Amino acid sequence: MRKDWDIDNINPSYIFDTTHFKVRKGAHNELTPNHTHNYFQIWYVLSGSFWHLINDAEFEQKQGEFVVLPPYVNHQLDARNCPDVEWIFIDMADNFLSLFPEGMEKNMVFNLTCLRPLMYSESGTTPVIRFSGEDTMKIEKLLFELLDEYTNATVLTPVYIRSKLVRLLAFVAERYDSQLTSTDIS
Repeated sequence: MRKDWDIDNINPSYIFDTTHFKVRKGAHNELTPNHTHNYFQIWYVLSGSFWHLINDAEFEQKQGEFVVLPPYVNHQLDARNCPDVEWIFIDMADNFLSLFPEGMEKNMVFNLTCLRPLMYSESGTTPVIRFSGEDTMKIEKLLFELLDEYTNATVLTPVYIRSKLVRLLAFVAERYDSQLTSTDIS
């Protein structure tokens, strides 16, 4: 029987295109320049706080808070006086959840319009979704699962990442929907 490829010898970095998705944990105690990206950024603060400037609206993003920035939104981070801050952030191309290897069905797995209420809007508001108690444990568990999967990539990483990301975003959207009294930064 002919084998065109051997699954045990596939390097996951060739299978998982990191130009479409990255997840990192950490912090830097500096001021970033005002900038934009051509991808989504998702920020969650694990501890401490830092200042976020989004289209000239400045706010302190604190522990347990989640923010989604769509592509091309001006923003700047200021963590110069924030020695205890630690965050997890995700960079994600707008089509990441709908990218499939050749030959797979190309139906959209997760429609990003579901995220619309979570994102910065042109009206000048940035929804800040606050988590506490059991919800904090749940979101951090989901984020650390994503981070672990990304860090320890295997052949199935793209499938697992998409699955975990959909679970995370669905959980956040559900909580945000139930927190409609959440503070928006304007």
